[in-house]
Amino acid sequence: MIGITPQGTVSFMSNGWGGRVSDKHLAANSKFISRLIHGDLVLADGGFEIQGLVAIAGAEVQYPAFTRGKGQLGSTEVKATRKMSC
Repeated sequence: MIGITPQGTVSFMSNGWGGRVSDKHLAANSKFISRLIHGDLVLADGGFEIQGLVAIAGAEVQYPAFTRGKGQLGSTEVKATRKMSC
């Protein structure tokens, strides 16, 4: 797992894990959560279910909109995802 700041600097890199470790297990057993501070925003890919862990640190997780099950994103979803990525 790698954390990157909005400026593009690597802020966290976990140790490598073998096998089929879950994202949640990796986040919980690395030092990632302990490095978060109240008010931090974590942008994560869908399926990276760490909201509960991140909330304990007083931070928030946001996910981009996905087209799974849809032909394309709606205009509101496109705007929100663009805003998140800038």
